[in-house]
Amino acid sequence: MLVGGIPSLAWANAAKSFDVEATLASLPWASIAPEWRDGLIEVMRSAHFHRRSPAELFECDPRLYLALVNEPVLTLGLWRDLGGTQAWLRRIGPARFQGNDGQGTTAVWDYVLATPNLHILHSRLNHVGPNEAVKLDARVVLILRTEYLRDAAQRDHIRHDVEVFVKIDSRGWKAIARVARPIIEGLLNDQVQEAGWFISVLGRLIERHPDWAQAAIMKQTDLPLAARHQIASLIQTNRKPQAQPGRPQASAIIAATQDAVGASGLVTPVPLPLHPALAR
Repeated sequence: MLVGGIPSLAWANAAKSFDVEATLASLPWASIAPEWRDGLIEVMRSAHFHRRSPAELFECDPRLYLALVNEPVLTLGLWRDLGGTQAWLRRIGPARFQGNDGQGTTAVWDYVLATPNLHILHSRLNHVGPNEAVKLDARVVLILRTEYLRDAAQRDHIRHDVEVFVKIDSRGWKAIARVARPIIEGLLNDQVQEAGWFISVLGRLIERHPDWAQAAIMKQTDLPLAARHQIASLIQTNRKPQAQPGRPQASAIIAATQDAVGASGLVTPVPLPLHPALAR
């Protein structure tokens, strides 16, 4: 991976050390398709593993943020352009994606709910370890909560956090729990990282290197041409005077990564009233 594991993040402990009923009560079940409700509840109430990231605050145009969240093929494509991952992802339905992390894990992801303030994803994944020593089937529920804020200088900010529930469906998996646990912990970190932290890092890199971002986006042929033009135009519209030419070098990627780590769990540094950024 480009940036490895997330340093010094205070993840919650394993399942049952969190209030799942509070999370369930917070979700807008009337807006969730009936065919998904029982499956989501089962995974969350029976989860063997759980993570919730600290809230992260970062500067980003809300429309660009939503493009990165709602078009995971684009987000992963930008990381691939930087040489950060061998993973691949493709759209196989209106709200369904299939992918492989290049390290033995395949998954199908469904966007169960996608609103500006709340995304709920469900996944069925399969992991096969080296020499098939470990085989795991699991279901995952990922919840992304987002707020849109603006500071006194009228700069747009995003504040989001990611929560993940994992239910292992493989029979007899507890017999290999000692070997399986580090694998699952790694999968959890990757899922939380890719859903939240990577997006904020990409937002910083796009802002600092818009020429690279526009060129890289236009190369993402899995994304419709009209969508690529729309996102590239948005980047150009939001171009900052301090933007740098060319693609990000290693030092720029490290700087953006460090910014993201430093922002994890950040409390509002100045008054940031909510604003209707998505209605404009």
